[in-house]
Amino acid sequence: MLSGNKDRYLLVHVGSPKTGTTSIQEVLNHNAATLKQSYGINYPLDHNQDANGRQANGAILMPAYFDDLRLRTLFDSWFSESTHVLLSDEVLFLDRNCRSLKKLRNETVGVGVICYLRDAASYLTSIWAEFNRFENRINAPNFENFVGQNTYIRNILNLLDVVYARPEFEFCVRPYPGFSKDNDVVSDFLGLLDVTLDKDTITTSRTNISITRKEADIRQLQLMHEWPIADKLNSARVSKIAKMISSGDDRSVVETISDEAIERMCLDHAFFLNQTLRLGAIEQFDFRESFPRCFGKIREPYCPIHPGEYEKLKELLMEPLSYPDANLDAGNQTT
Repeated sequence: MLSGNKDRYLLVHVGSPKTGTTSIQEVLNHNAATLKQSYGINYPLDHNQDANGRQANGAILMPAYFDDLRLRTLFDSWFSESTHVLLSDEVLFLDRNCRSLKKLRNETVGVGVICYLRDAASYLTSIWAEFNRFENRINAPNFENFVGQNTYIRNILNLLDVVYARPEFEFCVRPYPGFSKDNDVVSDFLGLLDVTLDKDTITTSRTNISITRKEADIRQLQLMHEWPIADKLNSARVSKIAKMISSGDDRSVVETISDEAIERMCLDHAFFLNQTLRLGAIEQFDFRESFPRCFGKIREPYCPIHPGEYEKLKELLMEPLSYPDANLDAGNQTT
């Protein structure tokens, strides 16, 4: 286990987003009692659980909640039960949240940070797709503008800033192993903890699921033309609408991007990703050779929604939500 040289140890899992973070959190939450009793790892309850009911418990380290006195009180309580405390939340990887990590100071507690990284094309296409979920209520830019914002590089630099500011922290930065039968991120994470759990308590069957390009394009058209939408329109309903539109591209976003664009995205970010891995003592992996599975394979060109279906689409977006699953939070099915 990552343990440093302190009797008490705080382990912070910071994602990054789209690297199976929610799956890891669900397994940790489901096995919290076993982790504490058998391994001395306290995975405390989330004191600021979000509206989606995620199992993340790292919100206490976000700027909105960060308070030294409150943290000291909570940590004293948590460490009174176990020698190790584990917090997890992917948003700690983003923007100003990393500043909270830089503030963590306790001479008697060691701190370790775990972060998974994935190739830029997979990351950016997945994040952009998530931004286009209607329930997120984000005015997502078009894909080209989103990529041009260098979001991933900025987030990597945020993490590197913490690395340089807190050399006493133990950083474990790893390439994302994905979800495969023999190599999945949940098993990899548990291996870092030296934890073995009953197979019945571990599920890696979640699909790492971004919405399709067609569904993202529906959101983009709605934003571009300022079409009105039904109240509480969400991805479950939009998925049904997409099936009523005969044109458009039903593949994942990354599969609709050309190999040239994929290669450019990956190589533009590879230097920063590799630098972060090296600081985490990962020498054998090279992001200059890491591409999505679709790269290099013969694929049909991207097919946008035909303008002749815009009026039909506009009407469908305004229809009342009359489906039994209309209130499903599709966001809970994705990460």
